[in-house]
Amino acid sequence: MDIKKKLKPYEQNLLNDGVFLVKSLADENSVVSKPLDPTKAKNVPSDVSDDINDLLRNSRQHHEVFGSLAMESRTFYGRPPSDIDVAVEFPDQAAQSFGQALANKGHRVRIRNIPEHQAVRIEVEKNGGNWVEALDLHSNYNHLQGRDTKPVFIEPIPPDTVEGINIQTANEQLIRKGNSAMRYNEQTGEFGARKHRRCKDVTDFITTARLLIDSKQLRAEAVLKRVEKRKKEGDPIFSTGIPTNMREQRAYDDLAEVKKERMALASWKHYAKSQKCNVKNIDRDPIPENLEQMFIQQAVNKSGLEVNKIRFKSKKGFRELAFDDPNNLYPSLNDVFKMGVVDDVTPETKETGFIVNYFPGLGIKPNRKSLKNKSRKPINKQNKKPKKSKSKY
Repeated sequence: MDIKKKLKPYEQNLLNDGVFLVKSLADENSVVSKPLDPTKAKNVPSDVSDDINDLLRNSRQHHEVFGSLAMESRTFYGRPPSDIDVAVEFPDQAAQSFGQALANKGHRVRIRNIPEHQAVRIEVEKNGGNWVEALDLHSNYNHLQGRDTKPVFIEPIPPDTVEGINIQTANEQLIRKGNSAMRYNEQTGEFGARKHRRCKDVTDFITTARLLIDSKQLRAEAVLKRVEKRKKEGDPIFSTGIPTNMREQRAYDDLAEVKKERMALASWKHYAKSQKCNVKNIDRDPIPENLEQMFIQQAVNKSGLEVNKIRFKSKKGFRELAFDDPNNLYPSLNDVFKMGVVDDVTPETKETGFIVNYFPGLGIKPNRKSLKNKSRKPINKQNKKPKKSKSKY
């Protein structure tokens, strides 16, 4: 039976808006990609920060840092993390290594197994004899199996590797938190996450969605600024109008989607307030305006680099990703020769006088001269019928 038929009208609207947000933003990435900073977790002693990063970086086990500390590296303002959540192949072995690193710095440590979650918890003693959770180590299998697949099923998104450490992406966090916040309990007939973590998942879903919406809008605005600059410079490439229109149209389409996404997000903010959640962090800007202007300027200056490959590594600098992002919406000149589409213009373009005459998907036919004698198929001599011999008899 359709879940929507079991929900109240306002829950149906909330479900529709939530599903729309997850599907619309699942391919987006945050423009922020800071290195992992264990000192941001309040329960983790600051003097073991480098040791934890070194253990993660040099580990032979496949790992992924997730949770609030991972999201701290994707935004400038988010929920303050208290511990570190890591998925590894063998939590018991990893716990011994992390525990030893803490003990070497003089901290009292105890390790607790949590069999029902296939996890190992490392606790440290704080001032006053209080024990607090510093690291939560989960198995990779449990981390994957604990991922809700309803109401929106999307394949797991692999983590980003930043300075040798695998960190969960913001869009993977959105999918996980969104499905948790939109959970439907068949037994109780309740809509929403489990009560003990409802406010946490709802607020995380809202703040992550806000981050991705802002990132999407920022990239589109950066592309439009690039176009504006090239037009003012009188670039001859733009005289055809076709590459410009393609680039501009995609940016304007993104900005139109952003308006719809913000409207859907507003209903979830209202829901969070109705659940009496602590909403003080919801309205905080994940990317301050001065940093947005810095990003746009960087994108304009680096016009030969894909917009999707420019990320903040701090409030003062950027990192330029080297990989080809399969979700990239704004390819650079390097991709022109692969795709046959001009999307970014660099000085090299002007020098070589490179001209594109084939635009896939636009119905524009390629230059016929370039296809001359290329479409003819070789004759199969074995199947060729023999000619009749002309004989006077």
